[in-house]
Amino acid sequence: MNGRWSGYVNPFETACVLYAAAAKAGSNEETNNGVTTEMGYDVHITRKENWFDDGPEISLDEWKSFIEKDDEMRLDGYAEAKLPNGAALRVDSDGLAVWTAYSGSTAGGNMAWFDFRSGNVVVKNPDVSILSKMWQIAQKLGARVQGDDCEIYGSDGSIVAT
Repeated sequence: MNGRWSGYVNPFETACVLYAAAAKAGSNEETNNGVTTEMGYDVHITRKENWFDDGPEISLDEWKSFIEKDDEMRLDGYAEAKLPNGAALRVDSDGLAVWTAYSGSTAGGNMAWFDFRSGNVVVKNPDVSILSKMWQIAQKLGARVQGDDCEIYGSDGSIVAT
């Protein structure tokens, strides 16, 4: 062996790279009921090797129990926003919670939403503050924080592994 190539291909890394490449190959816009929006980037609190794999999951009951114990989190079960055309967009999810202590929250506007999906807790377009909160939650749930492209985030919200 020359040290540059061992002949072993890690299937998890390959799957993650392929998933990321497929996601980037598509358009960065989607249409929902005639409203075009730019797609966001999800970051996941997960116990899985890669957030999209089968594997150990966080249960909805575990997530709800965590929210009950964290004074900064509130389980709402839905989120609602007004669209530019005046219509209301409502998302219902049993595991949808808000981080009430988020410094970036605005009245009737920006909120830090944490949604339970497929055994993971997901936040769309988190900033460094939210990533840090996600890391704290992950520590209590025996999980880690992983982006759509499979990068891992640390306590300060920075990428610590790719």
